[in-house]
Formats: sequence, C-alpha cells, structure tokens
Amino acid sequence: TFLPVHAQQNFDDYLENEFSELISQSYLDSHFSMEDSDKYVKEKPEVKYGEVSWDEYAEDKSDFEKRLKKLHEYDRDSLTEQQKSEYDSYEFYLNNMISLNDNPEFDFAFAPASSAIESIQTNLSEFVFRSEQDFSDYLKVVESVDQYLDDCLEVTKKQAEDGYYLTDVQLDEICSIIDSFVEKTDDNALIVSFDD
Repeated sequence: TFLPVHAQQNFDDYLENEFSELISQSYLDSHFSMEDSDKYVKEKPEVKYGEVSWDEYAEDKSDFEKRLKKLHEYDRDSLTEQQKSEYDSYEFYLNNMISLNDNPEFDFAFAPASSAIESIQTNLSEFVFRSEQDFSDYLKVVESVDQYLDDCLEVTKKQAEDGYYLTDVQLDEICSIIDSFVEKTDDNALIVSFDD
C-alpha cells in the first residue's frame, strides 16, 4: 500500500492521465478545453465535428464503468481535501455518463433545449483560432457536420423504431428552430462568423 503522500501523488498522476485520455477522444473537446493541448493530448484526435452511433453507447458505458472501477481502487480517506473534491466530482461525472449511455433511447439529438443543431451553431460560431493550423482544422470540422447529422438521424430513427421519440410539441419546436435558422441567408450566425 502507498503511504498517504505517495497515494496522493499517485492519485494526481492518475487524474492527469484520465484527463489526458478523455480529452484526446474528441477534437472539439481538446480544442475548446485548453489553449496549449500538447501537454495533455498525447495524439491529436481525428479532426471532425464528432460521431454518434447506437453501438457506441454500449462501448462508452463499458469504458466509463472501467474508469469508475479504477477510481474506486483509490482510498478516498487517504487523499487531501482538494483531492477528495476532485474524486467526488469525477465519480459524479462517471456515474452520470454511465447512466446516459445505459439509456440511449432517451438521448435525443434533436431535443430543443440541447439539440445537435444548437450545439453546432455554438461550436462553429465560437471556434477559437490560435494558429494557422486551426483554420484548416475548422474547415475539416465544417465538412464533417453533414456526417455527424446523418449519425444523429440514424440514432433518432432507431429510437423512434423502439417507441421513443420527441413529443409533438418538442418536434414542432425543433422544426421551427431549424426553419428559422436556414431562412437566414444573410445574417445567419454561422455565415457572419465564417465571414469574420
């Protein structure tokens, strides 16, 4: 067993490695999370908006369960107060991700309050350019949006086939949001930010 000081250092190293692994799974996560990602991102993720698939939910659930099991190998009582807080936060996050991935039928990509459409608008209009490479990456991300939306539609079709879908009110609302967005051909937020 580790002496407390060694357990604490070991825990810090463990958390840093967990952060590095998680942040390296998504280009947008790594891009938005830090200015200089070289310290934490061991290998640059594929430059794309994202991906989603029905099978991925089970894979992600299994991954988060393994991470939770590893976290529970640490003796929380041997940690500093700051580390206990980090432990609790990470445990909460992992439990939430396990629950989300255990219930893919309720993870609606087109729910009005948290839709893929609004996320795309936000991520593309707030994309930060720190280097010349970021401009090339941004264009790749933009090119990959269609595939991401196709993935979202496939998951949505599977949910509907299984009897899970948005309410009529939610469906009307998201259709209205999409219609309003595409009707703006001059002052659309994405067009304005792209021109900038």
